[in-house]
Amino acid sequence: MLNWRREFEKRFLKRGWAMSGKFKFTLLFLLLSTVAFSHSNQWIQIQSRLTGEELKASVVLPPGYEEDARRYPVLYFLHGWESSPFNLQLLLDWGELLAELCAQGKASPFIIVIPESGDAGRSWYSDYTDGRAYEGYLIKELIPFIDRNFRTIPTPKGRGIAGFSMGGFGAFKLIAKYPHLFGSASSVSGILSLETLTFGWKLTPLRLFSNTFRHLSEEVFGLTVEDWQRNDPKTLLVRLAENLPQVYAQRSFFVVVGNKDEFFCHKHAEELVAFFSETGADYVYLKVPGGRHNFFFLRSCLDEVFQFHSEKFTAISPMLEEAS
Repeated sequence: MLNWRREFEKRFLKRGWAMSGKFKFTLLFLLLSTVAFSHSNQWIQIQSRLTGEELKASVVLPPGYEEDARRYPVLYFLHGWESSPFNLQLLLDWGELLAELCAQGKASPFIIVIPESGDAGRSWYSDYTDGRAYEGYLIKELIPFIDRNFRTIPTPKGRGIAGFSMGGFGAFKLIAKYPHLFGSASSVSGILSLETLTFGWKLTPLRLFSNTFRHLSEEVFGLTVEDWQRNDPKTLLVRLAENLPQVYAQRSFFVVVGNKDEFFCHKHAEELVAFFSETGADYVYLKVPGGRHNFFFLRSCLDEVFQFHSEKFTAISPMLEEAS
C-alpha cells in the first residue's frame, strides 16, 4: 500500500466542508486570482478537423521546465460533465500544487494537460453517432500536438490519464482502448460501469424519461446495449485482460471515491475493484468516509492522484534526458 494512503484518510476525516455564503464568495475571489496570476499555465487551442470545433486545453508546466532541456512525463486530466478546463483552473492553481509536492519530495515533475471535452462539456470523451469524434480528437490530434510542441516522453510509461466523474469514465475507457498510449490511469468519483449506471442496461425507459440518457443514446453511444458496451470502461478492461493479459498486468490503476457519492459512484468502483482483485491488477482503491461528488472532494484527492502517477513515472526517471 502506498505510504500516503493512511495520511490521506486521516486528513480527510479531520476536514469540515460546511461553508457560509461569505466564505464561498471569498473562496471564489481567491480562485479567480489564482487563474489570473498562474505563471506555469499555458493555454492552447486546436482547430479539430475530427469534431469541427476549436478546442482549448490548459497545459501546466512543471517546476524547472523553463530552466532545462529535459523531457517530462505527461498527465492528462479530464474534467467532468458540463465542466471545462477553466472551471478546473478556478478550483486551484494546479502548477502551484505540483510545485509544492515536488518541493516536499512527494512527487517528481511532470506536465499536466487539462483538455476541453467538446460539445459544451457533454461529449463523454467519445465518438458521436453523427461522426463527431471527440475520442478521436484526444487520441489523434491532442496527444500528437502535445508531443510535438512540448518536451514529453512519448511512451506509455511516460503518459498517464486521470479524471473526475465523466472524466474518470474517460480515463479508464481510454487506457483500456489505447494501452499502447497510457501506462497508468486514475479516477476520482468516476462513472466506471455503464451497466451499473443504467440499472442493468435499462436503456429504453431511461432514454424516454431522462434528457441526459436521451443524449447518451441518440448522440453519444448509440441505442443498443452493444453500442454502450463498446464504450464501457469495465467491459473494455475485461477484454483487455482477456486479449492482452501481459499488457493489462503492466498497467496501473488508482480509484478513489466517497461513500456518500450522490451518483453512487462507489458502487461502480466496488464492481471494478472486485475485477481488479480477481485478475491481480496493479491498483490502489480508496473509499473515503463522508466523501461526496463535488469539486471539494476532488481537491482533497488531487495530492494523492499526483503522487500515484509520479510513482509510476519515477520508473522512467532515467529518460528525463535532454531533448535533441
